[in-house]
Parts: sequence; structure tokens; C-alpha cells
Amino acid sequence: YYEKPTNVDYWIFTDSDGTKRAMLPFKIAKMKMYSYPARIIHFLQDWSYSRMLTCANVIKRPDNTNRTIPLSYVTHFANLHDFIKTKDNAHLITHFNLFTGWYRECSIILHTTDVDYFIRSEEFSPKILAALQDRRSPYRLFRIYGLPEDSYELAVKVKNVSPEVNIDLFSMYTSATESWMGGLAWYSRQKYKWKYPRLTEFCTGDMLGHLIYIPCNVEEMLKVEYGNWKRDSPSNNYIWYKSSKNVSPNGKFTNDDLNKMNMG
Repeated sequence: YYEKPTNVDYWIFTDSDGTKRAMLPFKIAKMKMYSYPARIIHFLQDWSYSRMLTCANVIKRPDNTNRTIPLSYVTHFANLHDFIKTKDNAHLITHFNLFTGWYRECSIILHTTDVDYFIRSEEFSPKILAALQDRRSPYRLFRIYGLPEDSYELAVKVKNVSPEVNIDLFSMYTSATESWMGGLAWYSRQKYKWKYPRLTEFCTGDMLGHLIYIPCNVEEMLKVEYGNWKRDSPSNNYIWYKSSKNVSPNGKFTNDDLNKMNMG
């Protein structure tokens, strides 16, 4: 059976074994006495992401705690989820600081200054870039690093919203043995690689009433990235290319590679 709570932006399903699932609302078609999802393929894709996990809430802070990114910003994150999902049903997976904040604090880390997501490389359609570059887009695309097949990253901001928050969208690649994503130090052409256990299963969580997508192996991912993920470390001490425990140099892009990158 399923529920349509009025205080969240998703529907909740309960399997026969008691497993909770969450999905964004979808259109329902009817044929005589039967009802079914209007877009079956999208429904089945979303169902495979839908098992719902709860945050650990290791660090509890009042909602009125002063934060660099206000809690009201989660609405903009949810809108970005919806925007990306309209492009071939791509799923925006919560990552890095937003992922840690969700699990550790059920919220946004109070001192974090930007937000990170990844999209599985097989879902990172060229339509996403085209939509973000469209003048009518509610987002300003200000950085394109890497190539679709290597260390791809798009950076956007929500237009006409204060404070401005950088939102990075990374491509996550998966081989037979591992998953990884890349970053680029532009002026040195140096590439960096973050390695993870092979990601094969994705779930959902609740971020202040909004549905988010997450890797199902939450604590394994956090331990690989940070070690002791329960400890709160100031964001201004974090250096993107060396603070994570799973990051290492990964060669350099050539000048020809840099010329191929569309910097907008």
C-alpha cells in the first residue's frame, strides 16, 4: 500500500515485508478498473532507487542554528532534483558534505559553503548540459571541467537567489571493480580521482521533507571518504584535492583536452 503525506514532497510505499520505499509523485493512468503508472519504464527505474533509509542524527542541532546555507535552501535543491530528472530520468545523488550532513545531522552542516552531487555516468545525458546552458534555465552554469568520459563536472548556481551557493554536479563512473569520480585543478591540468566501493544500489532519504537519492551503503561510503565521519570538522580546514582519504592524483589533461572543454 502507499501513503501521500501532505508534509513531504514524496509518496511512501510499504512492501509486504515491511520495507519502506519513497518515490516522487508520478502520473497514474487508468484502464477500466485498473490503475497503473503512466510511464512504466520511469516507474521501474525509480522503484530500483526507492528503498528508504533514515539518517543517524549523531549530531543534533536546533533548526534555528545559524548556518552558512539556510535550511530554506533545501527547496532549491529539490527543484534541481526535479529539473535534472526531466532529462531522461537522471537521478541526482547526494554526495560529499550534503550527504554527510544528511546522515550525521539529518540536516545541512552549519558551516558548509557549497553542495555536491553526482550523477551516474550512464545517466549523465548531454541533455543535462544543454538544459543548463539554456537562457531560460533557472540555473547559471559557470564551470565545465573534464570530459564526459573522464572527470566530468558541471558547476551551477541558482539564479536570482541569495546567498549564492555553488552546486557541483560530478559524473560517477563504475568499472568492474570500483566506482570513481574525478576533479581538475585547472591551472596545473592535474586530475584527481576519488575511489569508492563499486556502487550498484541506490536508495532514498528525507532531507527536511524533501526526497533525496543516496548510495545505500551509507556508512561504508562515509568511512572511505572521511574515516571518522561522526566528528565535525570545520569546512575551512577542508582542502578538496587532499583532505579526503580516498583521493589521489590521476595524471594530467593535455592542452588539447582543455581546449575541448566547453567553459561556457
